[in-house]
This record gives sequence, structure tokens and C-alpha cells, in this order.
Amino acid sequence: MHLTNFYASNGPLHLNELSVFPQGSSIPLVTYKRKELAEIAKPRPEETAEGITLAAGSRTVLFLWITLPDGMAPPLGLWHRMSFQDAKGRQRTLQGAALTLAQKPAIVIAPPLRGGRNWLVSEGPGNAHSHNWGSLLALNGVVTMEKNNAPPADKVGPNVLNAWIHGDLLTVNMLGMAHPEFSSMFQRRESAQRFVENQVADYEREDANTSYAWVALYTLNFLDAYLKHDASAKAFLEKTPAENGVPKHFMGIKFSPAQKPSDANSR
Repeated sequence: MHLTNFYASNGPLHLNELSVFPQGSSIPLVTYKRKELAEIAKPRPEETAEGITLAAGSRTVLFLWITLPDGMAPPLGLWHRMSFQDAKGRQRTLQGAALTLAQKPAIVIAPPLRGGRNWLVSEGPGNAHSHNWGSLLALNGVVTMEKNNAPPADKVGPNVLNAWIHGDLLTVNMLGMAHPEFSSMFQRRESAQRFVENQVADYEREDANTSYAWVALYTLNFLDAYLKHDASAKAFLEKTPAENGVPKHFMGIKFSPAQKPSDANSR
């Protein structure tokens, strides 16, 4: 759900409650209040004791993952109700944002997976705080956990990138980019103070913008090479960063080709 405070004359809006209802019902499927709203908002807006604050002209996105009660059929649609306080302290309620849900059966992914070896399942939906926290990934018959504060090595599988053997692996390391700067929305909203807090070494904001442009270009060529089988895109990826015109000290690239089945079985 995208929330935008369009007009400067509104002043800041303080969202303190959001409920999601099935079509034709007044009983909510889920309700988020105060701190819970901050947990599902990206980029994370200012948090207060009463909820989250949207400054005039700002925008945030609420990521909602709703689990239906046992035995409940999927609803035909949803509608929303949110409560907020305006800049003059008046409490207001907004009702609407109705949507119709697709009624096609959900796609179920389960073994055995056919159509070749190149299957990768990662970053499933949910209400986790971050894709880095508690993600489970099944790869080459081993379940691994990607986590900032990971359990001891003997409790998890091998590093997922080192274990990838059934497909080409292109690892791009952007030397001067902090993690949030891979988001164009974050870069547009990033204040000078926030940039300093996330700054890598002496790379400036212009360097982060340049790095993002190169990430976008390499991503486009990667998709063209492997999804469209574009020979020129594949040739671009096979060149060194310097050969492609990347400035020095911006990018490091490592390429590991897929192993043949016979090679993989010998490991």
C-alpha cells in the first residue's frame, strides 16, 4: 500500500491505525497500530508514540502480508480503513482503497521440480523486518540461513553463493555503496545527515549515484543475457569493469561458470 501526503498545506500527517477488511465485512482481517505501522513501512518514516509521521510531500510504502483465519475462503476483495491525526491535532478516519482480488488458484511450488536443474527459491513473502533477517534458502539440497547475527557455523549450511554450482554465478561488489543506496527511492529521500551516517569511506553522494547507475546497467545486461539470450549483453558481462568504462575503485566482479553435472557429482 502506497501512502503519500501530497500537499504542503496539510502539514505532517500522523498515521496511528490501519485495518484491512474482506469485501462485504466489517470485521478486520488484520489491524496495525502505532509501532506496528513503523515495522511494515519502507522507507521507514519518523516514528512517534502515536504511530508514524508523513511529512508534507513525503511517501512511504506499507508491506502487508495477511494470513487468513483457518477455514476461511479467500475473499473476493479487500477494503481499508486508516486513522490519522492532522497537523492541527484533529483525529480523522479515511475509509476506502477497495480492490478486487484475482480468483485464480494460487501457484503451488513443491518437489519434484521439473524442467532442468536451475531452480532457486529465496526471499519468500512474509512480515519479516528485513530480507536479511531470518531468511531460509534451499539450495543444492542444503538449507541455509541468511542473517546478520547468524547462528554458529555448525548450525547452518554453507554460504549460499559458494554453494551455487548448477548455474553461472556473477558476483558484483559495489565498493562505495551502503546497503540502502541500492534503492532509488531511498536515494531520492536521503537527507545529507542520513548519507553521512551510511557513508562508506570517503565516497560522496555523487559516487553513490554513479554506482547505482552502473548497478542498473549491469542488471539490465544480466537479464538480457540470461533471459533473452542476447549475445551483446553476454559479451558486456564477460568484459572487465575497466573495459566497460567503469571508473576505478567503484566495482569488483567475480564470475564462476556453471559446473557440468559430472563435475558437480564429484564434489
